[in-house]
Amino acid sequence: KWKDALKYYGRLINKPKSRHYLFSLYKVAWCRYRLSDTRAALKGLEQVYMESRRAKEEGGEEKGKVSSIRLASEALRDIVPFYSEIGDYQQAERYFESLVGGGKPANKMLDRLAYIYANRGNIEAARYLFHRLIEAEPLSPKAFDYQYQIVVNYSSAGKGKIFKTELYNWITNYSPESEWARTNKKDEALLATAYESREKTLRNYV
Repeated sequence: KWKDALKYYGRLINKPKSRHYLFSLYKVAWCRYRLSDTRAALKGLEQVYMESRRAKEEGGEEKGKVSSIRLASEALRDIVPFYSEIGDYQQAERYFESLVGGGKPANKMLDRLAYIYANRGNIEAARYLFHRLIEAEPLSPKAFDYQYQIVVNYSSAGKGKIFKTELYNWITNYSPESEWARTNKKDEALLATAYESREKTLRNYV
């Protein structure tokens, strides 16, 4: 199935002027992913993103073409889980910045990658990225949950020293008297959820 689809779309990407060109590039990337060639699939998505952006910058959309804006957005979205399978988590920030620049766009991709690692049980990679996100915006509303994720991930990992350190940081940096709490005091729902999580965790682990 996927081999046949790869052959079909592979023929279409040989026609860069075709209105199906960018869409076919995107489909080829997914076919390669389904055929377990994740590295080639990731390269394909990079090409889709770059060429979609260039097409938009060079003069908008032609009638009948799949939106280059939409394809760029979808390629960027899919790059994150593809990268999670083959990329070096310590190089992820630099890699994302090479695609979208620094600041919030790259951090948004790091956010997704960190949660993917956490859900898969790759706690070392998740911890590294959550720390990078906290360092970038220590007082952001999401900083609390980033640190919370680290604590939860290490609570049953058999690494007591790291767990105790991260738990202490969480208790100290996100207490009701913390700078984080003062900065986010207008978001009552956020603080209520944070304190509820904090009390529940302290009852379980302290």
